[in-house]
Amino acid sequence: MKAHRLLVLVGSVAMAGCGDENGDDAAAPGPAPVVIPTRESFTDHFAQGFPNDDWIVEQGSAAIDTTEGNSVPALAVTGDDTRVLSSFQFASDDPFTVSFQLQPVTGPSTARFEFRLERMGASDQDATFDLRLEDRQVRLEILEVGRDDVYPSSVEFHTVTFTLDSSRTATWSIDGTPLLSRAQFPDAGWRIELRSIDAEGAEFHVDNVELKR
Repeated sequence: MKAHRLLVLVGSVAMAGCGDENGDDAAAPGPAPVVIPTRESFTDHFAQGFPNDDWIVEQGSAAIDTTEGNSVPALAVTGDDTRVLSSFQFASDDPFTVSFQLQPVTGPSTARFEFRLERMGASDQDATFDLRLEDRQVRLEILEVGRDDVYPSSVEFHTVTFTLDSSRTATWSIDGTPLLSRAQFPDAGWRIELRSIDAEGAEFHVDNVELKR
C-alpha cells in the first residue's frame, strides 16, 4: 500500500555541546527521528502471512490460523498480554471508516480483546473496543465517553466498525448497528492496536482489517 505522506513522530535531532578544560567543544548527536508512514487506505485479509510489513508485534504472540477466517485465514491473537501495532498511521482530517471482523473463542473467563485507535502523542485520547470473554460484555469508548453493551452470542465472525463522518461525529457500530457516537472528533494522527489481555489458553480470531475513505 503506497504511503502518501510521512509524519515525523520524534522532532529534530538535538546537538549537545560541551567544553573541556582546553576549550574544545564536543558535539553529541541526539536520537534519530522516528518516521511513521501515513496511509489513506489499508486492507489486510491476512492471506499474505504474518508478521508482515504492515504490523509490529510489540510483545506477546499472534499468528495466522489457516482453519479460521471470513474467509480463511485469520489472525489468532492470544496470550496474557499480546500487543500488535500498525506500522503506519492515518490522519482524521477527512471522513474515514476503520473496520475489522472478530470471532471470540472459548477460553479463560478473564480473557479480553482490545481493538484501539491510538492517537499519536496522546495515548489517553483514543477510541477503544474492549471485549470481555466471560460474559461477552463489550466496552466502547471514544475519547473517554463510553458505553457498555453485549457482543453477539453466535460463533460467527461479526463486523465492528468505527466511522468518522463529514460533521466530525465518530461512531462505533457492530454489524451495522450504531452503539456509541461522539461529536467533535479531533484532527490528528492515529495507529491501530490489537491486544489480548489475560488470554492464555484463549484465541481471538481477527480478519479483514480495513481503512477506507
